[in-house]
Amino acid sequence: MLIKVLNFLFIFLFISYGLQAKEILFEGKYFESEDSLATHLYLSKEYKKLILITLEGIEQKKSCEFIEPFLETSIKAASELEDKKLVEQIFKVSQSCNNKNKGIVESYLDFLIQTKSYDDAYKLLEESGKNDLVFRTGEKKLIRASGKGIITQSLNMALIQNSNVNNGFTADTVVLFGMPFEVSDDANPRNELGVKLLHSSIFSKFLKEDLLLRLRTHLYLEDYPSSEFDRSTPFLMAELAVSNQDMFSFGIGENFWANNSVLSTISIAYSRNVLRNSLVDGVRVSVGKVNNSLNQTNSSDYLTIQAFFSAKKNWSFKSNYTHNKTKFGFSTYDELGLHLDKKYSLSKMQLKPFVRINKRYYQKEWVAYGLTRSYFQKSYGLSLVANSTSFLKNFRINLSRTVFNSNLPIYDNNMNIIEINYSLVPTP
Repeated sequence: MLIKVLNFLFIFLFISYGLQAKEILFEGKYFESEDSLATHLYLSKEYKKLILITLEGIEQKKSCEFIEPFLETSIKAASELEDKKLVEQIFKVSQSCNNKNKGIVESYLDFLIQTKSYDDAYKLLEESGKNDLVFRTGEKKLIRASGKGIITQSLNMALIQNSNVNNGFTADTVVLFGMPFEVSDDANPRNELGVKLLHSSIFSKFLKEDLLLRLRTHLYLEDYPSSEFDRSTPFLMAELAVSNQDMFSFGIGENFWANNSVLSTISIAYSRNVLRNSLVDGVRVSVGKVNNSLNQTNSSDYLTIQAFFSAKKNWSFKSNYTHNKTKFGFSTYDELGLHLDKKYSLSKMQLKPFVRINKRYYQKEWVAYGLTRSYFQKSYGLSLVANSTSFLKNFRINLSRTVFNSNLPIYDNNMNIIEINYSLVPTP
């Protein structure tokens, strides 16, 4: 009898859905969307109706757009009814949707934590996005609830086609102290095919109720078989989150190029997350010191202020200001930067175009060149990620072009990069 009633209700629901842009008629009431109907049933504690509509939608293989709001709220309802099998069934069905709903993942993770299914919760974290809000908030909930520290890691390998691996320039001559000097062929851009290896690990543990410790390691290796222009960057950072909004961090790192140590860095930072209903997502202030063992004119102390903004759905926007002070006025500068990203979710892949702009203002004239150096960096590109549960889900293709505009020939160049990346240990 109940199924017949539901079928009758679905007739009205779909007729309304087809005739009106968004409104849905259910039990004599109009709802502006599937989400509003699902929320109404959940808040009204009409769990059985909600779950039955969800199961009916699953059985009839309704579209993800229609069924996702019911899946998310049904997981919450089944959790409150303490029906583990039903929760697992609904979550399993939800994973067939390509644009996996973050709310569904978060609701299922909450259920696993509530039922102390910590091993399953850890596994779910390893299958979710480490860089998104689901992972960050879920990680804290899990570590706090379990009382244990967790280690997560990722390992990525990529083929890289770099059009200017040596940061070369195309000018035939360079004028120093008013005298022209011919440029050697070694200074011309070198196009190389190489490999990249990136390993990251994070140890996280709550020291107290609101005191979260994270230790991060980062190792970046870049190798070009036919060239000496290899790069490597080991980095270690300790983070201490003193609340849900405030975090302090300390980091040290080393940059190697052509088997020589080029830069060593040390930094201290304070980050603050802002409330969700604010335009600004967060701010970060960092100070640090850079030591260049090959060229002391580039050794510096710096201050950086970053702000992260929310725009429309799937947009991310970041601005930054840096004051970089050296012992020499010609290499001391202030920098302004703007970064913009946009995610597009398609049926079988996710596209993420990006634009980066950085402008530096140097303080004094460089006597050797008789000019105050100018610097304007433009980067743009595209990332393609497969939305698939198959082997291909671990592949990512990155295409980018970076242009450095300067009035000094040795800093005026560009670089094109094609990167095919595969996650050996997938970054969730």
